Amino acid sequence: MLLQSREGFETYLHQSDSGEYTAIYHDIALTSVYQPILDNNETIIGFEALLRLTDKNGITIPPNVFFQSDNYSFEHKLNVERLSRTIHIRNFAPYSCNQKLFLNVLPEAANLSLHHPFNNRLLANRLIELGLLPNNIILEIVEHFCLHESKLKQAVEDMKQRGFKIAIDDYGMDASCEARVSRLSPDILKMDRTLLLKYESGDTEPLLSAIKLAKTIQAKTIIEGIETKEQLNAVKQLDIDYFQGYYFGMPDKLPHSPSIRSL
Repeated sequence: MLLQSREGFETYLHQSDSGEYTAIYHDIALTSVYQPILDNNETIIGFEALLRLTDKNGITIPPNVFFQSDNYSFEHKLNVERLSRTIHIRNFAPYSCNQKLFLNVLPEAANLSLHHPFNNRLLANRLIELGLLPNNIILEIVEHFCLHESKLKQAVEDMKQRGFKIAIDDYGMDASCEARVSRLSPDILKMDRTLLLKYESGDTEPLLSAIKLAKTIQAKTIIEGIETKEQLNAVKQLDIDYFQGYYFGMPDKLPHSPSIRSL
């Protein structure tokens, strides 16, 4: 059964003595970590919430494996996705300082919200209760393929009307392509690390084209996967708004987020 009420979500949530929220869903443990996103002035403007999954034996399940595996039902995947957003938001609220929170959204989950619009209302209402503003929440449409791209456009429009910002995640991979960007008109385009690596190797066209596409639709840009100072210096010469990667900080719990290096 799909989780569609606050009472349903609460069944799976747990809070530690330190105040951290986690979830247990069918013997799978869900925890939150966060990675900083910085602007050109080396200032943290927000964090991407990332999901960590472990099975009952303590073995890590990579989220991309879980969400694309045939071993789990579509219902289970949607419930895990919704629970992940719940714990991400609750853990983020005490440390937000009016910063932005980036949350991953499966395209098919977005489409389902068209038939269950109260889920978006529930999310928006809960944010307000926690002192968070919807326009500081960026919903990242991940690169998974979607059977009904036209419905995805409607779902994204509903999210925008509720005050959320929209990002296309991992542009340059799988379904995160020019056609989806043109169709959805996101507020932010997150460019996949593969474009950075191609740019480093001399194949500059994919990254430059992505930047041009973003500017055409007046979207902000984020380059993902920066791991070295050399990579940062290379892309800082380009018209990119924000930066993300291990160089700035590994995904971690918010109270213990790594300090930002001097660049």
